Amino acid sequence: RLVGSPDGKEGSVVVHQDIALYDCALDSGKEVTHQLKKGRGAWVQLRRGQLKINGFPLKAGDAAAIENEPLLRFQAAKDSDLLLFDLI
Repeated sequence: RLVGSPDGKEGSVVVHQDIALYDCALDSGKEVTHQLKKGRGAWVQLRRGQLKINGFPLKAGDAAAIENEPLLRFQAAKDSDLLLFDLI
């Protein structure tokens, strides 16, 4: 779910930066993907749960800075809540 963007699309809060902020709740065993456009990176903050991003494990409280990965695959090992910052 998009919660912040430069233009307020999809009912998101307007953020005066080149960023798209997503809030995601992912049930245990579920998977979701996010496509990053060329030249963009991501910051992921795992608030609750346990998951893997492209095979890399994270637990509650962990964060990951991601570059040069065009596709992010999130696989939840436990019910998880995360924030995804898609940015330059």
